[in-house]
Amino acid sequence: TVQKTNSGTWKTQVFNLGGRIAARLGRASLALELGESRGATVWRAYQMTAGRLLHRLALAETVAKAASAARCEVVFLKSMAMHLTGVTATGTRDLADVDVLAEAGRRAALEDALRSGGFRTLDLRSRGESALGFFEPSWGSVDLHASVPGLRLAPGATFAGFADLQQAGLLAPAPGMGAMAWVPTRPVLAAQALAHGIGGHGFDPAHYQLLRMVADLVDLGFGGEGG
Repeated sequence: TVQKTNSGTWKTQVFNLGGRIAARLGRASLALELGESRGATVWRAYQMTAGRLLHRLALAETVAKAASAARCEVVFLKSMAMHLTGVTATGTRDLADVDVLAEAGRRAALEDALRSGGFRTLDLRSRGESALGFFEPSWGSVDLHASVPGLRLAPGATFAGFADLQQAGLLAPAPGMGAMAWVPTRPVLAAQALAHGIGGHGFDPAHYQLLRMVADLVDLGFGGEGG
């Protein structure tokens, strides 16, 4: 939605889909459908999302270098995986942080490498997460996972870890991120989108709106005939 503030300016809010809408319609169509002022607001949301992506990509490269130094294989998850593989176009999906799945046996070495690089540890238990968070003021936040939340490869199994995905052939090299970095295949990305959207935030729409999950599934090719 696009709403007018008390000061008379326009802002986008609620669904956080401004970037996707702008990328699909283009600036001229936005102005035609929303008016010049509101259309410009949505277009700025697209530009700002693209700018944040460049910063998050630099953060991902920093993590990949730390993983290489620690000899720890990592998997970029969720938003970053979708961007690295070209599933999601630049400027269309916002990234609050970078989610990473670490190889179990070398995870401690990666944690040490991140701390040596100036990252400090964050306690994410208040958010109900099992991930270990790392934060560096210049780079931003990294959530380091031991498994993929909500994703099981068989009924009754524990959440899938790096070794599970690797053995099942569900990983592909992460483009431009070095030999130690991987991304999940599209079926895993789709399953994770469902687990994150419905299982993680199905009863918390104020924090994560399910239309974002639907948009991810469309980008992943599950839009049906004609998109």
